[in-house]
This record gives sequence, C-alpha cells and structure tokens, in this order.
Amino acid sequence: MQGGASLGARWIDLDGNVRDDPYPPDSITVNTAGSGRELVLDVNVDGMAERVRLRRAPAIAGLLFDAIRLLDAQVRRADEARAHAEGEASRLAELLADARRREFGASSEKMPSVEDVDHSAQSVLGPVVSAEVATTSAPVPKPRKANPNAGRKPIDASWPRVDVVVESDEGPPACTNCSAETSFLRYETSERATVVPEHFRVIRTHRANYVCRCCGTHAAIPVEPSFLPGSSFGSPELVAHIAVKKYQYGMPLYRYEQLAASHGVKLSRATCANLVIAAAEKLTPIVELLRETLLQQSAIHVDETVLQVLNEPGRAPQTQSYLWCFQSAKGAERQVVDYRYTTTRAGSNAVEYLTHDDGTPWVGTMQVDGYAGYNKVPGVTRIACMAHIRRKFFEVMTRLPVLEQPRSVAGQVVAMIQKLYLIEDQCSDMSGERVREYRDRYSRPIVEKIKAFLLEHRETALRNTGLGKAIAYAVEQWPHMERYLDEPAAAIDNNRVERALKRAVLGRKAFLFCESQDGAHATASMYAIVETCLANKVDPYRYLVWVMKRFPYAKTAADVRKLLPWCMPVEGDTAKPSEPILA
Repeated sequence: MQGGASLGARWIDLDGNVRDDPYPPDSITVNTAGSGRELVLDVNVDGMAERVRLRRAPAIAGLLFDAIRLLDAQVRRADEARAHAEGEASRLAELLADARRREFGASSEKMPSVEDVDHSAQSVLGPVVSAEVATTSAPVPKPRKANPNAGRKPIDASWPRVDVVVESDEGPPACTNCSAETSFLRYETSERATVVPEHFRVIRTHRANYVCRCCGTHAAIPVEPSFLPGSSFGSPELVAHIAVKKYQYGMPLYRYEQLAASHGVKLSRATCANLVIAAAEKLTPIVELLRETLLQQSAIHVDETVLQVLNEPGRAPQTQSYLWCFQSAKGAERQVVDYRYTTTRAGSNAVEYLTHDDGTPWVGTMQVDGYAGYNKVPGVTRIACMAHIRRKFFEVMTRLPVLEQPRSVAGQVVAMIQKLYLIEDQCSDMSGERVREYRDRYSRPIVEKIKAFLLEHRETALRNTGLGKAIAYAVEQWPHMERYLDEPAAAIDNNRVERALKRAVLGRKAFLFCESQDGAHATASMYAIVETCLANKVDPYRYLVWVMKRFPYAKTAADVRKLLPWCMPVEGDTAKPSEPILA
C-alpha cells in the first residue's frame, strides 16, 4: 500500500495524541475500519505502507505507545551523546594540536606584513589607514650595500683594555740581514678577548689597637658600619654576586654552591639563602619606596604568575602561591618594576597593593589581562590586553592548513589586529594628545570593524570550539580593550609586564620553588630591585654593592630615598664607603 495519506484516516503522534490533519510521511495511522476488538495500524515509512492488525487493541496500543516514546527518548539521548562526543573529540583534537604546536612548533606569533595578508582580510579592513601609514609600512627597495659584517671586525670599545708590552730582555736584536744593531721603530698591536673567572677570596683586616702607657686606656681605629653585622660572609660584593646570579641570570643556589666548589671554595646553599633573605629584609625600605613611587604614577601594568612555596602554615607543599608584578607604563619618568608574594590569587591582593598607606585607593589606568579578580580594584580605568585576544585567534588559525588560514574567521581577525599594531608602531614616538588623535583617526575605525565582525560571527561559531571561545573572550574583553584609544599613556597590550615576569618565570624553572615564606618574600624583593635597575639602565650588581655599602649611613627616610636605583652615580661606586654620602 503506497502512501499512508491515501487511507484517509486519523493518525496518532508519538505522544499518543489523535490527529486529524494530514500525517507526515513517517507515521503510524489508526484505520477506522478496525473492529472494537482489534487495532488496525497503517505503518507508513519512507512512502512504503504496511497494514498491521493487533488484537486486544487497548492494551497493545498502550504498550506500543510506551515503546515508541521510550525509543524516541533513546534516539534523542543517542543524538545528544553523539553531538557531545563530536564536540569533545573536536575539543581534544584542538588541545592535541595546541600541545604539538607548543612542543614542536615555532613559539613566535609573528605574522607577515599587512600587505602580504590575503585579499579576503583586506576586504574586511577597507581603506581605513592613511596613505602615510601605508607608505611607511610598504617595503621600499633599498640599494644593495656591502656586508658590514664581512671581514674581521675589531673588538668593541666597551671591552676594558689591559696593555701588555712585549720587548726583548736582551736589548734590540741584531739585524738578520747584516748583523748590525737595530733601533726601535714602532709597536705592532694586536688584540685578543679574554675573561677572568669569578675570584673568591677572604679579606683579612688587621685593625691596630693602642694603649696609653700612662693610664692604661685602650684606643682603636673605629670599625666601619656593616650592612649585615655579625656575618663573615655578608660583604656587599658576595651578597650582590649571589643575588645577581640567581635573580638576574637564573642560577639556583645549589649551582652557585657548585660554582664556588669549582674554585676550591666551600660555600653552602643554606648560607647563600640566609644571606639573600637577610639582605632582602634590610632592603625592605627601598622596595617600599619603589611601591610609593609607582603609586604616584597614572598608569600601571599588572600581571601575576604561580610560585610554589613548600613550607606555608596550614597549606600543603603542592599548593600554588603567586608572584604579582606591578610595572610603570612606558612613558613614566621613573621606571619601577615591583613584585609581591601572596598565598592566593584573590583580587584583594591587587586592591591591597594599590591602596595608599593612608587608606585612599590609587586612581589611574590599570592594564591587565582578562582575570576577573581585577574587577575588585576600585576607582581604576581597566584596560584589557590585545595580545591575549590575538593569541586565542592565532592558535585557532594555526590549526588550519596554511592556504586556508588567511580566509578563515580567525585569520581575518588576526590580520585586522595586526594592522592596529602597525599603527601603534607609527605613533610610538608621539606623546599625549598626538597619540590620542592618531589612534582616533586610524585605529578607531579598525576597532569598530573588528567589533562588528566578532558580533556577526558570534552566533554562528560553536561555543565549545576554539573559535567560539576566542570570539566569546574577545567580545567580553572588548569594552575594556577599546579604552586604550582614549588613554595616551596606555599601551595596546600588556606585553610590557609579561616581559618583566619572564625573568621570574625562567628563574622558577631553574630553582623550582621557595622553601619558606621568608624566601618567597626575599625572591619578590630581589626581583623588584633587579628588574627596576634593568628598567633604568643600571647594572644590578654595581647598584647592590653601592646601596649595601651606603645603607648603614642612612638614618632617615630622606636618606633612604637617595639610595634608589636612579640616584646611583653614572660612574658607579666612586665615593669611599666611609665618607658621608647623604649630606
């Protein structure tokens, strides 16, 4: 029997409802020709109909409808499970691709120039950047020049020179041709680079004592004040060397112990750790002045990273603690990079740091990532990080075949963001209102296009996929991100503080953990001093020696303020340790 509709009968849907309207191609129809003791069903599937006669109709019909409903529920659950499995498989494939890229791929997110991006991305952008920017960014053929690195180059003038004069011990040699006596003509000079390894030594000071022969009164030459009194190892040079090796160059203390042993010196890592902790505690006023200086500025970058501390009261050794980094904006006159150790990642830690000692909150522009804890900081203009937004789309794009990347949604977003970075390069040397005007003229149209592009594709991208998550994150952060257009002191991203944290992250990979909370606080203080020195183009080793020699003479807060990194003389340690330096 073809076509259940030709039966002209009522039909029953899967919920047991009797319907009089035309039934669908796949249905079960009750034929009115059946008697009261039997149920005649016309089963119509894919246009093929079969008539089934069922005795004991009421009971069988109930069982049949229950079975149909059960099967329908099972089918729905199977469809949902299959959709979930497909989504999970897609998610795991993305995670695997990301892991392979991190392990074996290039870590750089550098993209080709805007002009090399596929025309599909260019069509989205439109002609929003002026000819000035386009001309500047376009590759200009340059005349070929001779390779400046060809041939032997002299050793750079920054290397200190030690002159060694080589002459004959027996006077001028005789002429090899006629045996006559020769006379001096000139020196033939050559240079060879060398290195003097670390030289460990003990300075034994013999201090004269005097006695009066008349009354027996003793007199002695006064002892100069010491930075770490009572410590035989607490010389400024040794403490500074240990601190710089660990916090600037990432050498764990057990390797410093091995370094000393290679020079025939016994110096335990416990002694090194105690010296660093004691020095950091003494230099706490310096670190607090760095925070005070930073809170006087109008723009701050903030970020945090994990730090494992083994012996924390009431916490397991595996529990994660955090190292926070607070850094000045690029245009600040005094560059400060400050660190703080906390046991949690709670946003209250940032609130505590950004509150003045008198209880008033700091007010200014705070550039951070998407961590929700920063929402607790009151009275600030929060600006998001474009690099975090871009990175998520870049990861999605790199999962695709190379030829498909420029035309993909992620590729087009990356291309538009790349153009914003190009504009930032153009205005990097500007300041104040010029930056605001330049961004408003060239960057704002692109920012609006990206926003519209994201909203357009938000509904079509699956939420659990990489693209869906990237779009959701970007849309969430966009109100915070676009504020950089109106803040000349703000950057387009938070890479500045992430670069400052990189030294701490690499150091953490080497020394793995801090054993105690005192060590964690010392780590934060020493990283603050080292990074602030580097930000102000001051050599950390020379500064630490300089400040530790002079710190015992600082009696007031004004004296300590004169010991900040930017106060060190350019020529370094020129004053004698014993002379008054704080007059």
